[in-house]
Amino acid sequence: FPTGPGKSGGAWARLTVFLVLHRRWTVPLRQRGAREPGLIRQQEAPLMKHSNIKCIYGNEPYLMEREERRFLTACQQRAGEAPEQTVFEKDVPVATVVEAFQASSLFGGSGLVIWKDCPLLPIKHGGRSRSKLTTEETWFLAQMENMPETNGLLFITKLPKETSKLDTGCVFFKELSKLADVAECHLVDNKSV
Repeated sequence: FPTGPGKSGGAWARLTVFLVLHRRWTVPLRQRGAREPGLIRQQEAPLMKHSNIKCIYGNEPYLMEREERRFLTACQQRAGEAPEQTVFEKDVPVATVVEAFQASSLFGGSGLVIWKDCPLLPIKHGGRSRSKLTTEETWFLAQMENMPETNGLLFITKLPKETSKLDTGCVFFKELSKLADVAECHLVDNKSV
């Protein structure tokens, strides 16, 4: 910030902060991510994210389906063909899911694993979030980092109630959000606008 005779560094700093904050709060909701009657929050993406891993959670079915379609389209464009889809529910062992997304086709095809209501992504019920990874979670994250580029992995967690929240404070979610694009899909109400 400029300093010297007649220039106050503090005034320039305050003006800059004001302009940054004013710009942030005057951007229309449409430009911040919500294009439909709902709100999708995209978490900031560091450089090490994998474009073939995505986590979608929330309680707005239309927005969740739209994010799923976008991810499927991106996987299809990346592979040049429609990927073979494998869908797992929450009671499937972690090793089975890893085996599915690590598999590669003899003919060069791509695969997409969709894991609905993954038990590693818990719903918040109160209390403190876990602060340490289990050995199974650590192994799963290591396998995700080594996933072939032609394959995709999609986590879909439909929250049971409007008041339910995913436990975003648990260490597994924090580590997953470093690797994957995360989309939070909720209805817009008076509190979220």
